[in-house]
Amino acid sequence: MRKTCWLGLALGTTLSVAGYTIENDKLAIRFAEADQAFGITGIVNKVAGNTSFLTVTTNGLNFWSMTFRGGETNQQICIHNRIPARRTVRPLPCGGAVFVFEDISLPGAKNALDVYATVSLTPTGESEWRLSVTNRAAGLWALATTEYPYLRGVLPNGGDALVPTKNLGARFIRDFNPRNLGPQEYPYPSWYPMVTAFQQGEAGLYLAAHDREARYKKLKYGSDGRVYFDTLVENAGVRNATTDGPRYPVVLAAYRGDWWQAAKLYRAHAMTCPWVAKGPIARRADYPKAMAETALWCRMAGSFENATNRAAEIRAKWPDLKIGGHWYGWNIQPFDTDYPEFRAQAGVPAYLHGLRDDRLMPMPYVNGRLWDTQLASYDYACREACRQMDGSVYQERYGHLFAVMCPACAGYQDVLYRLATNVVDTVGAPAIYYDQISCSRAVPCFNPAHGHPVGGGSWWMEGYRKSLSRVHDYLAPRNIPITSEGAGEMWLDLVDGHLICGRAATNKDVPFLPAVYSGYTVFWGSEMAFDDFEDPAAFYARMIQNTIWGVASGRWVHWRLFNPKPAKVQPAFDACADIIGLCGRIRMAAKDFLVYGHLEGDLKPEEALPTVSFKWYRTRIKNLPKGKRPPANDVTLPAVIGNVWRTHDGARRAWFAANVSDKEQTVRFRLSPGGAAPMALSLPGQAAARFSYADGVVRLILAPREVQGLVQVFTPAK
Repeated sequence: MRKTCWLGLALGTTLSVAGYTIENDKLAIRFAEADQAFGITGIVNKVAGNTSFLTVTTNGLNFWSMTFRGGETNQQICIHNRIPARRTVRPLPCGGAVFVFEDISLPGAKNALDVYATVSLTPTGESEWRLSVTNRAAGLWALATTEYPYLRGVLPNGGDALVPTKNLGARFIRDFNPRNLGPQEYPYPSWYPMVTAFQQGEAGLYLAAHDREARYKKLKYGSDGRVYFDTLVENAGVRNATTDGPRYPVVLAAYRGDWWQAAKLYRAHAMTCPWVAKGPIARRADYPKAMAETALWCRMAGSFENATNRAAEIRAKWPDLKIGGHWYGWNIQPFDTDYPEFRAQAGVPAYLHGLRDDRLMPMPYVNGRLWDTQLASYDYACREACRQMDGSVYQERYGHLFAVMCPACAGYQDVLYRLATNVVDTVGAPAIYYDQISCSRAVPCFNPAHGHPVGGGSWWMEGYRKSLSRVHDYLAPRNIPITSEGAGEMWLDLVDGHLICGRAATNKDVPFLPAVYSGYTVFWGSEMAFDDFEDPAAFYARMIQNTIWGVASGRWVHWRLFNPKPAKVQPAFDACADIIGLCGRIRMAAKDFLVYGHLEGDLKPEEALPTVSFKWYRTRIKNLPKGKRPPANDVTLPAVIGNVWRTHDGARRAWFAANVSDKEQTVRFRLSPGGAAPMALSLPGQAAARFSYADGVVRLILAPREVQGLVQVFTPAK
């Protein structure tokens, strides 16, 4: 038996010959002894079979690392928890501990640093990890970055992983192999939420940055299985000005279940953040209903005549639905040139000012992040461009070479506001799309003249929040939406709709962001490859899945959908057009749930269902030879897919079930206790629902390609 000696207080921190353990009734976190630098040696999920995570050898006893800049030659050095230091542990009343590394020496500065790695336990059972630094040589060495906490070999026996991705926020990768992961780092602020989770069966390990100020950071994975948060601190590398650490907690928690449990943990954090403080969109007076109740989306492009002809064809194809038109090329400049100087094509203002049909909402494209370096105006604007540490401007190449602008600068904030007033008032648009704001990575500006902490910090979020608040206050009272590419969570209350574009379309896709933020914004777009339209069965599966995930379908560019051409594939295109219309009508018929409600989870059948397989094609393949098909993903789904939603007030819950097979299917699933008997939700284009209900279980019969919704009403507690 291992001998254990308790530290003074009756806490969850124990000292033994093998090191330290911090634990509660949900998890146990093990650390090495002081002579092994308190390296993290193991994590145990106690709520799901005492499942162990992490594989660490004595050569990999990591905990934290950090870089400093300075010295006589302004070089960069890296230190970590194994550097010589006086190491002690201070127990905390919560059951956690502070691991102290004192009197760390740097070149030319003896005993210059103290590092405090704090692991505390919350009343709800999670662990919070914080890192801080006391620097007594701040005039010589300045903190630049931190890596914390440093977990290695998280899945010792294999398993699955929830990993950030574009658009819908995360993918769930079964049989996770970190060597196959690409990319291996995810920057923030951007469209990547700072959360990951690891699964061994029902045992889950959740790891996330609970950062309400959206500070600059990266979630990184290594091919050897390591994972950690890399943070560029405020005033990074600036002597006598650097902050003392990351300034946000990383939360590590154990759970039983699947990736939905990780989403629920992240949602609990998200509901404390400033970007949801206004509440659900169903209760917001400042949320434009024009965004919420647009059923479908398409793309308008080309000459004025071409774009407006397409708009007329779209309205004729789906006359009963409100449709958003994402308008590229409304301006005279070629795409990806001359930002932010947008000038309308002849005829566009008259067309938009004369548009009185609220069934069409053209939405011009502008860019909210870049300035074309070839413009004469750049000679002035360059002073507000983001600067690298060496003073050079951050530049990115698209159609032209662009500078990345600093959102903290008042001049650029004025530019973003004038873009909106020009597009809406002068041009007459009923909506505006700012490209890149919600998706593209923040760049760490080092220009001290901009008035923000250089390097890291929260200034990127704050700068755009200031700009977008001003624009939103001007447009929202007129029912004019603001949208952007991707779903950067830190502006959810100011960007009314988030474009979901270029999905990878695989079995790895999961609706992570809808699981967290549905009811607080609108997700729109489901871009498809041309080849997807040749198989209406595969198309139906993909579109109905999007729909019951709460994503408004569309941003179509394939004109055969609503302007038929003689071709052998036209019947398939006609069938797909009918599916698009069906999805839009279902979304509007069930808008209390799919637009204004909250996505709670998957429909869970009582018995296993047969599966069906499809090919879904990838979009946005660069340099694809003409006539060559894009790569296809083999996708396997249950014959019946479904999700559970509730209204924003919790008074009703709905179960949506869609048969994506070509055979009749029967599915049995259990409803929530405490509710009334289910009622059928009338969905357009569907026969009366065939179901029975007994002992809390529904038996639902679905014809091929049929979708049904059942609603359960709950009596409010007195």
